[in-house]
Amino acid sequence: MIGCVPLLKAEIVSDRDKGVRVEGGFLSRFFGKSSPSREQAQLLIEKAEAALSKRNFRSALSTYKKIAKRFSIEKVTTKEGKEVYAVAEALYQSALLRERNSQWEHAFNALQEVVEKYPSYDFEKVINAQSRIASKLGAGARTKIFWVIPGFRNYDKAMKFHKQISENARGPEHAPAALMASAEIARSGKKESEAIDVLEQLINFYPEDILCEKAYFDLAEIYESMVKGPLYDQGATLKSINYYEDFRILFSEIEKSPRETEVEFEHRRASWQVRVQQAEKGLARMRDMLARSKLEIGQFYHRHGQKFSPRGSVAVPAKQYYQEAITLAPNSESARTAQELLEELQKTQDQSQP
Repeated sequence: MIGCVPLLKAEIVSDRDKGVRVEGGFLSRFFGKSSPSREQAQLLIEKAEAALSKRNFRSALSTYKKIAKRFSIEKVTTKEGKEVYAVAEALYQSALLRERNSQWEHAFNALQEVVEKYPSYDFEKVINAQSRIASKLGAGARTKIFWVIPGFRNYDKAMKFHKQISENARGPEHAPAALMASAEIARSGKKESEAIDVLEQLINFYPEDILCEKAYFDLAEIYESMVKGPLYDQGATLKSINYYEDFRILFSEIEKSPRETEVEFEHRRASWQVRVQQAEKGLARMRDMLARSKLEIGQFYHRHGQKFSPRGSVAVPAKQYYQEAITLAPNSESARTAQELLEELQKTQDQSQP
């Protein structure tokens, strides 16, 4: 009995790439990595690849699902000659098949499992596939039920996918584009607060990225869309003005990024020139809105202030608001009206003096 103890002695090992396994001792033949198990995984991978080459997609998917369940630590060699973990390859290939069948969520989740459990696998390939799936779903693609019946569009899921991609790819290569895509989906769904949150992440985390130029402009537009009128709180108006002004200052010129081709840069430059013109008009609108708000407050003091403060002078605050309206938008209709009322107020004061 004592001699059998070393045979039973084993060590449970866990790591990020290979998961939990048993090494050493009698139990390792059941739980550990063994040559026959690797050979079986290799045979199944080759079987799945053969099914793919014959366009027998159902058979390929069924085989990949078996591999993902049974071979968590074995490595295989793919037809490209790369040695990878069998389960990572199976998850990636099954995700492509599910993408082909418009099963977007299943496909994305399979890729996410590769990202989280098998970081040694080709990250660029996986993140590109995730981006493609999120973009298709964000463009209105429908999930197919039982591979045939089209389901509903799911923009919220697309936005969630893009956010997950930005977390997976914390770096300038993929994250900014994922954040911008998520913001655009939020805007199309009238979810301004979510769009603002994502765009602010973009400009705060990746201030040097080429998409920041558009992000500043989009933030200005979103805040402008939230302005209700001169009689309401002007917080959104001030935010919009700030972002329009930042856009004008920070992006008075743009330069070609090392990652861009000449064609891509010229296309972006043309879009930027349109945004520059729109920003000038938007800034004028917002300044006029703020001036109208000042004008309304000034008129209130001018016309009705005596009802609430019969003994106090209302001329001082009324003048102040009129002057602010003129300063904010000197060429606007609000400024012209404020100037006329300011002169009227001054004339009334002069006449009331002995």
